[in-house]
Amino acid sequence: MIKYHENPVDDTYIERFTNSNKVAIVPTIDGYKYKCNGAKCEIDYSLKKRLDMDLVAVANQWDLVYAISGMEGSGKSKGATLTVATYICHKLRKSLSLKNIIFTPKQFEELVEDAKPFDVIFWDEFVLGGSSEDTLTEMQRSLKKKFTIIRSKRLIILLVIPYFHMMSKYWAISRTRMLVDCTSSDGISRGEAKVYGYGKKRYAYLNGKKLHTMEPFKHDFMLRFLDLGNKEITGKDIINWEEYEKKKQESSKEIEKKKENRGILTLKYRQALKAVSTNMKKDGFKYTDISSIMNDIISTTSIKTWVTEDLLEKGVVKYDTTGRKGATTKETSSSIRT
Repeated sequence: MIKYHENPVDDTYIERFTNSNKVAIVPTIDGYKYKCNGAKCEIDYSLKKRLDMDLVAVANQWDLVYAISGMEGSGKSKGATLTVATYICHKLRKSLSLKNIIFTPKQFEELVEDAKPFDVIFWDEFVLGGSSEDTLTEMQRSLKKKFTIIRSKRLIILLVIPYFHMMSKYWAISRTRMLVDCTSSDGISRGEAKVYGYGKKRYAYLNGKKLHTMEPFKHDFMLRFLDLGNKEITGKDIINWEEYEKKKQESSKEIEKKKENRGILTLKYRQALKAVSTNMKKDGFKYTDISSIMNDIISTTSIKTWVTEDLLEKGVVKYDTTGRKGATTKETSSSIRT
């Protein structure tokens, strides 16, 4: 007879299991130690050297836009990006404020207008993840719109995205000076990243876009980073993380509401175009004529489908039991023709 083992109910078991299986917190990476907002921070010497050089370039009117990528949970926001942001603020003797951490195109445009020279803008990706590529496109449009101000004020922009290849070619190749791609060798631990300079970044983007991968391509150097969102490491919080989470949630709701409103507006436009197309067809216009009047933005096939849908909704035509369309009135068969 098979014996089944039963575990007694233990409300504390999950907590003990979690604590016993946590990867040990790395307290140091033996890098350059500094402070930002009174918190203890540390940066890999290779990354420090690169940032020091780039800040000299910014002082000489070069662009400084960085891309930081990595799968969800890889530490790209509170690890790699926060390391870059805090070190630059330390170097320039600035403080890092929650005001400088933004999530939406609207917040970015408002912040750029009020920004002071050499300010650091940390554009977090939390509300841009998943399938929200339309928001990513809007992000890049906002960047392009404000690019003149970014250059004149010599702002440092940190763009955090899930995958580097989600960026448009213009920003991925031409306007980002460096890519920091966060990785995890075992899928559990975090704190490692590959750095791609301008040339290697360009090559990896062009040749890895089809599969959205960076793996086969050479990088300039590897680096290690700490979780600077962890108070056990920094001694005190760099920013108010409760307010950070609140701002993130509100930004997410704002984007979802905007997407919902855009969807409703798109549906209204579509319904209006369907009605216009049907009336034009009744007046004797061919489908190709209607498409041409609309500057060929809408294909002939789409217009034909729209007219059919409109007539079906109005009951002018119907489908018989065999699935074929049939006219219910003499007017339909005489005035609506392909």
